[in-house]
Amino acid sequence: MEEGYGMENTGLRGVTAATTRICLVDGEKGQLFYHGYSIEDLALKATYEEVAFLLIHHRLPNKEELDQFTRTLAERRALPGMLLDIMRNYPKSAWTMDILQSAVAVMGDLILYKEQGTKELDLQQGTSIIAKMPTLVAAWYRLKNNLPLIEPDPKLSHAASFLHMLTGTAPDPKLARVFDAAMILHAEHSFNASTFTARVIASTGADIFSAVSGAIGSLSGNLHGGANQKVMKNLMEIRELDRVEPWVREKLDEGERIAGIGHAVYKTMDPRARIIQGMLDKLPRKGGKWLEMSRRIAEVAHDELLERKGRPFYPNIDLYSGALYYSLSIPPVLFTPVFAVARTAGWVAHFLEEKYPEPPVKPVLYRPKAKYVGAYCGDTGCEFKNCKKRG
Repeated sequence: MEEGYGMENTGLRGVTAATTRICLVDGEKGQLFYHGYSIEDLALKATYEEVAFLLIHHRLPNKEELDQFTRTLAERRALPGMLLDIMRNYPKSAWTMDILQSAVAVMGDLILYKEQGTKELDLQQGTSIIAKMPTLVAAWYRLKNNLPLIEPDPKLSHAASFLHMLTGTAPDPKLARVFDAAMILHAEHSFNASTFTARVIASTGADIFSAVSGAIGSLSGNLHGGANQKVMKNLMEIRELDRVEPWVREKLDEGERIAGIGHAVYKTMDPRARIIQGMLDKLPRKGGKWLEMSRRIAEVAHDELLERKGRPFYPNIDLYSGALYYSLSIPPVLFTPVFAVARTAGWVAHFLEEKYPEPPVKPVLYRPKAKYVGAYCGDTGCEFKNCKKRG
């Protein structure tokens, strides 16, 4: 490997790839907005259905529109028998994210037809994907664990229906509302890796099923999704509050990163983390010892990293969402799939914006430039015996 190889790999950080009206992330101030609405107002005052409508239609719905959109999502939750038959034939050892990616990829052929058509058709297909994602996750979890499937209940909200299908028990309305707010917090976050993946696929003219499937594949990578599951694993490893400080120091001494601490964009506390902290405080058991331990991890990591690196590191949403999901009886193995369930609305919104931009913006195929640093035939060390340029 040549010296300096990879030094140009910036991950497109600092590069503006496109314009968007969907989401603003202000990393310096620790602020997040969906179409100009602050995440605090949306999480505390709106429902996931309202936010999904906002993201894909660029405005909040009126009462009639919200009622219709809510009914549409409820009516489209059920999975067709053919898809369930395919899922039953998957090995039980399969990872849920792989199942989601595969199921969404074939969903168009089984349900809606993968027609290349109008924005309205893609909007309807995207709405159906949003509706079916919770059912896919819950159904696979129950199939994998040899449990009877629970049909989606059209009388329940998007969030409550998922908890019901997963556990088999209708959730307490207060807990369902907490989960609903958590889904709003995860619904969108500008050009993160999975969303950018969806936009790149949209730029090729591919269908929305391919774009969402690709986004799920991107989210499955451990550098993007899975941090809250790692947080929960860490909490279970630490076990007790008084073990947090030595555990954090030991991990930092070993050069390890602490899951849930620091963020690629936020230079202060992730606003979503602050909201989830408050939500945990309102749970019947206030998140139990998991919340206390998460807070202590944030405190110790902040002080230790400030001393070691000369700058503060703040908690992100993953540090507290793990404790929240666990308190809602969601198993850690489903934390990343639940992320996907919530983020689908954002993926659909970005697909539509990329494929059907508002004038004067025009669709464009993504084709970034790369700097080649490998060998070529002009090198004096060419290994091809019959190379005409050799010597």
